[in-house]
Amino acid sequence: MSLENTLKTNLEGKNTLDGYISAFEKMCEEPSCGVDEMLLFETGNYSFSGEKEFYFSLVRQYEIAGREEFVQVHLDVIYPKVSFLKLKSETFWSDEDPNNDYAVFFKKVKESKTYLYLTINGISPIRVEVREEET
Repeated sequence: MSLENTLKTNLEGKNTLDGYISAFEKMCEEPSCGVDEMLLFETGNYSFSGEKEFYFSLVRQYEIAGREEFVQVHLDVIYPKVSFLKLKSETFWSDEDPNNDYAVFFKKVKESKTYLYLTINGISPIRVEVREEET
């Protein structure tokens, strides 16, 4: 089973930001077929669909051994546009921690201003998207 399918299976029955993060974290326990693996957390207002929406994104990235290409598994939790006066964009990689420790990464995600703002205010996403792509 691909990591994308694993994530989709893990997301079944989940309907909260905590549930989505937990499903992604569980997917990260599965081995990849690559090397140089790391995680990305990124948030911000983007217009990928034509109109600005707020993205809370988690990405698992790994290099395909011997191919010098990367695979990225994306989880995008998408909200209505959020005013930048309320919330700034955030970005960090798991390898910013010297041990590339995933537990530290997910702790940092749950301590982020974005996570706290969305959960404390009970803001519901408008959709959740999962995709896997090669770069």
